[in-house]
Amino acid sequence: MYKLIEKTKKLMIILLVAAIAFTVTTANTNAIANSITIGDAEDIPAYIGGVTFATKTTTDGKYLYCLEMTKKTTMNTVATLKGERDAGIAYIISNGYPNKSFTGDRLKDYYITQTAIWWYLDETTGTMNLGEQFKSEGSDPHNMRQYVKDLVDAGLKANSEGYKKITIAANTNDTRLKLDGEYYSSSMIEVSTNADTYTVSLEGAPENTKVFQASSNEEKTTLSKGENFIIKVPANGIKEKDLSFKVNITANGVVYKAYEYKPENENMQAVGTVEPSEEKVTTSLDLGVVTSKVTIIKYDSATNQILAGAKLVLKDSDGNEVTNWISTTNAHVIRNLSNGEYTVSELAAPNGYKLSNEVVKFTINEKSDDILVKFYNQPEDKTIIDIPDTSTSSLLFFILGMTIIGSGLGFVYKNAKSAK
Repeated sequence: MYKLIEKTKKLMIILLVAAIAFTVTTANTNAIANSITIGDAEDIPAYIGGVTFATKTTTDGKYLYCLEMTKKTTMNTVATLKGERDAGIAYIISNGYPNKSFTGDRLKDYYITQTAIWWYLDETTGTMNLGEQFKSEGSDPHNMRQYVKDLVDAGLKANSEGYKKITIAANTNDTRLKLDGEYYSSSMIEVSTNADTYTVSLEGAPENTKVFQASSNEEKTTLSKGENFIIKVPANGIKEKDLSFKVNITANGVVYKAYEYKPENENMQAVGTVEPSEEKVTTSLDLGVVTSKVTIIKYDSATNQILAGAKLVLKDSDGNEVTNWISTTNAHVIRNLSNGEYTVSELAAPNGYKLSNEVVKFTINEKSDDILVKFYNQPEDKTIIDIPDTSTSSLLFFILGMTIIGSGLGFVYKNAKSAK
């Protein structure tokens, strides 16, 4: 006789749907210099439309670009940080000289970059740095005007889009890990980021929980853009029925931003440069492990007391033994069974009890993973024999009674014989 009780889970750790967590961004972790020292200037020929000017560099050789054409050339002075300029200027400087060469000639490439900034400022701020003589009518013997115009157009597009943001997002089809051999494994966690790499860290996960690159199954916590990963939790490390933990996914990327520096002399030109700004972004997912739990208790059918000493066996649907054990006065708990059908039966009864022939069947699945099995044993039958009282007085009465009966029978026999 047994009772089998299945408990359907009342609360999921988290919804079994695609999950995208909020993202935290920390920007501009690089210190930007509060001042720079500007050195000598170098004159450049009038390559387009008669426009000529001079290069500007810091004393350690970094190229700078003029943001105010009509003022005096900035040279041999200190300039102080004024603030950040827009993404268009940053694009032109980042994609101009010395980061990119258009002609292979240093001065021509600097010329293209500088005039592109002035033309861009004409388009965005209403200045009149460059006239039509430069933009369309003037001489261009080295065919440099188109390089300038292309750089301006790209700068205008970059300005409309704003500064690039380092982004990261993560999602998975199922936030509940499932038993797979010796591990509870997550569904593939897909990561989208524009950073080159990202790292994975865990909060509240059981010991020896590991991160694996999804396609190669290689254990790693730093992955490249385009790679996805899975989480594996050792089944033998899970002691509680329900467990949740957090997966943090962090990316670091560099955004090049434009900054303006202003000389103390107001008559000198403000200059621009680009500096790397490191941005850190983090997103997170909450994952859950819900283990199967089977509780098996052996009872005395007469007293309903828990019995020790019964040998029980658990088998899978193919009849293979999963485990066996001897019952104690405590419930026997089996965790981490894979989904499927199982049976529990008795191999040997406790002393003084009949062997139970019951075979208990149960199923483990997502809706039925907390099961209670009760087994009952009947006591063996007992024959009670009453032993007569053998005291002396009883024995005397017994002998006397038998003597009287014997005498009576002898008298009857004698008389019968005389009558013949």
